[in-house]
Amino acid sequence: MLENKFIECERAYYRNFCETTIDNSVIRFRDPLLKGMYDHNFTEVVDGKVTPEFFQTEIKIRQNEGEKFCKVQTYNGLSADVLEKVDLPKEREYLGFYLMDLNKLSSWKDSPEKIEVKIVKNEMQLQQIIDIELDGETSQEYIDFVPLKEKRRSLVYFADEGIDAFVAYQGNEPTGHIQLFVHNKVAKIEDFKIVESHRGKGLGTTLLKYVMDLALSQGVDSIHLNADEEDTAKEMYMKLGFEKIGQLESVRFTL
Repeated sequence: MLENKFIECERAYYRNFCETTIDNSVIRFRDPLLKGMYDHNFTEVVDGKVTPEFFQTEIKIRQNEGEKFCKVQTYNGLSADVLEKVDLPKEREYLGFYLMDLNKLSSWKDSPEKIEVKIVKNEMQLQQIIDIELDGETSQEYIDFVPLKEKRRSLVYFADEGIDAFVAYQGNEPTGHIQLFVHNKVAKIEDFKIVESHRGKGLGTTLLKYVMDLALSQGVDSIHLNADEEDTAKEMYMKLGFEKIGQLESVRFTL
């Protein structure tokens, strides 16, 4: 089971975007400004057994809200047998939590190709994030969605408190982006991407180290990030000194 301080950091991160309601053993997260975003509209099971009846209740709530999906997540695992009893199209996801061994950070080598990192505070930088995010993408659905997602998130980026977003530059060329969120001395790194043409040069490591050094300067005692367990990115993180400490499992039903 994941330590509570990381779970609380995760919840605090999403409260930057979402309204929450607590109902017995669940917390429902809803983003009134971007109702179609899976990661901003979900139910977290905090405690108790997840049954077919529980899923039917959540599905009914989402249908009453007029939505086309229902996402449920938990740190305690979901039973395949229970899920099979829900006769709806579904997609499962496993998100690993990876904690940095801070003793290994000093051994990281900077890229010989220097970058400049700037905090995102204006519309031009927001467009740069969108362009980076769309680099190499071919799904029209995702291409249409990214500007909506980033414009929603910019309301938080441009605020004085909450989540900080950064863009990395080589000369005047944007080459990557990343987020940093700090909550009760726990730092969460999120939304990290380097454009395809600049990968393999150490720029990603340099950008990661920049935000981790920044987090440490703010007095954090732990730094973590999430990685899709079916994605090869987690292998790179483990080579850098990140260690898996837990997992968040989710299921999304199409209504």
